[in-house]
Amino acid sequence: MNVAVAPRLQHGSHFQNAENAAPDLLTASPEFLDDAGWFLDAIPEFLDDVARFLDAIPEFLDDAARFLDAFPEFLDEAGRFLDAFPGFLDEAGRFLDAFPGFLDGAAP
Repeated sequence: MNVAVAPRLQHGSHFQNAENAAPDLLTASPEFLDDAGWFLDAIPEFLDDVARFLDAIPEFLDDAARFLDAFPEFLDEAGRFLDAFPGFLDEAGRFLDAFPGFLDGAAP
């Protein structure tokens, strides 16, 4: 039997083992206690962050609703743009076709 485990097994009860472990907390390393203290000190700040996050949810939902309300209008505008795009390309093509003549006329 493992010697390190034997003393704990001789007690017969998990409750007795827990009672025997309590003094270990009192002699825990200072680093552990510092870490535990830092963790406990950080809990209120964490809870404040959670509260701010929860408080921001309604505003986020309002913004999402406004975005979704405006989306059909955006799609209409995009459709009008795409409908006009071939005409724009035609005009750009005519400009580019005329550009060499413009450059010829501008040369001294």
